[in-house]
Amino acid sequence: MQITIHRGTEEIGGSCVEIESGEMRIFIDAGLPLDDSPAKLPASIHEADAVFVSHCHQDHYGLLENLPKDIPVYIGEVGWSFIRARQIFRNRPLPAWNPRFLRAWDSIAIGDLKITSYLVDHSAPDAYAFLIQDKTRRVFYSGDFRSHGRKGILFDRLVAHPPSSIDALLIEGTMFGRGTQQHADESQVEEGFFELMRTESGPVFLICSGQNIDRLVSGFRAAKRAGRQFVIDIYTAWILEEMGRASQHTPQMDWPEVRVLTKGPVASRHYGIVKDNPEHFRDFGKRIFATGAAIRTDEIMSDTSRFFIKANAHTALATIQRIGSGSASVAYSMWPGYMTAKHNPREAPTYEKLHSMPNVRFETIHTSGHAVVDDLIRLADALSPKHVIPIHTEHKQDYPDIFRNVVMLDDGERLSL
Repeated sequence: MQITIHRGTEEIGGSCVEIESGEMRIFIDAGLPLDDSPAKLPASIHEADAVFVSHCHQDHYGLLENLPKDIPVYIGEVGWSFIRARQIFRNRPLPAWNPRFLRAWDSIAIGDLKITSYLVDHSAPDAYAFLIQDKTRRVFYSGDFRSHGRKGILFDRLVAHPPSSIDALLIEGTMFGRGTQQHADESQVEEGFFELMRTESGPVFLICSGQNIDRLVSGFRAAKRAGRQFVIDIYTAWILEEMGRASQHTPQMDWPEVRVLTKGPVASRHYGIVKDNPEHFRDFGKRIFATGAAIRTDEIMSDTSRFFIKANAHTALATIQRIGSGSASVAYSMWPGYMTAKHNPREAPTYEKLHSMPNVRFETIHTSGHAVVDDLIRLADALSPKHVIPIHTEHKQDYPDIFRNVVMLDDGERLSL
């Protein structure tokens, strides 16, 4: 068996791994780099027998828009629905895949290769690690994972009942060099949201990914405890509806504690997309109003203390400016790098304005979607691999300090097991 990490040995994101065995060749992930540097699919992917996508973050699938149509793509069904929603709401064409859906802990045969999917806890739902084996070798690809989300039991089960005889472990290392987290887990994030609302007499805004289901659940639960209604945009309402097909515990727009903002520039753009794609959204647009979920900006402005408003930075700033000198709070709940000009030049000035406003309390209330170092160690100890290979990290040089038998590859370097 041969392993080639085409991208990801010295960066977070942009992951792309090729595994060959005999005549068979598969790829795991093919993502866009987070720094927007130029990237393209490896030429050898045109000879692939299959591509496996670990989850629906663009740094793991973003390059696959140009994948040849005849190559099978394996992905979780919820993950595929989220990718499809992202493309539609951005007015971009759908990937020309014919997806084949993964099921947790099932195995798929690709010639002499067998690939087993392990559902993991991550900030994207329907995220997977993979066990890849041929007749003589077994490789475990961790994907992006953690133990401190709302599905942490998945990690506990994996380390309690790990696959055996692992020849190589490709393990992410996003959290190397980032120190400790201010909020250790999702329950602490929920508590942080609640405390912010409890001590704020004006509006409280939540800035987070519309696809981070754990974070949306934390926001909903905290708002309910604080006696506020959870206000979401139309895109987020659709994402929650898609997730609701797989989980009855995901907040929905017809729940009495949830409202959908239907007026304003963002709402108008989203609603236009829904109306223009009836074959995809069916009666979703009508049900926003039929269920009584719809809320207008003037209703929110009449008593801002009643709401916890999921918004982007621009919407939060515009609403706060409309309020005037009244107090407001913002809960920022994403990676702090997205507030910087380096990673988000379009929105960085908006964040600077929010930070500088004297009437605004701006707090970062966040926990990572990635494993802390102690959990990386727990996974490696449980799997006891013959080799540990760094991926999805900016600090591969630190791996030998905590793991045994580390093999540090460079992008494009081929390893034979």
